[in-house]
Amino acid sequence: MRTSLVVVVSLLAAVAVTTAPTAGAATPPPARAMWVWDKADPTLLVADAATHGVRDLYVSVTPTVQTDGDLPRLQELAKLAAPAGIRLLA
Repeated sequence: MRTSLVVVVSLLAAVAVTTAPTAGAATPPPARAMWVWDKADPTLLVADAATHGVRDLYVSVTPTVQTDGDLPRLQELAKLAAPAGIRLLA
């Protein structure tokens, strides 16, 4: 019984050592996303998202986007988001 306990403790210690992060290992930041329901200014929206570590913007797009005048704003948002490392999803 004692031998089994020693083996189990040894195995648990080996697993803990091999799965523990190293001191210099960088921990990736938590994923952040934001829903965009309104027609916010693209420059302010991208700046705010970048400041808060947001990497995904879920943007509401109307079915009439090609005729309601909102397409240029969305194109500007896409142009600004890409260099900031922010993905747009609709």
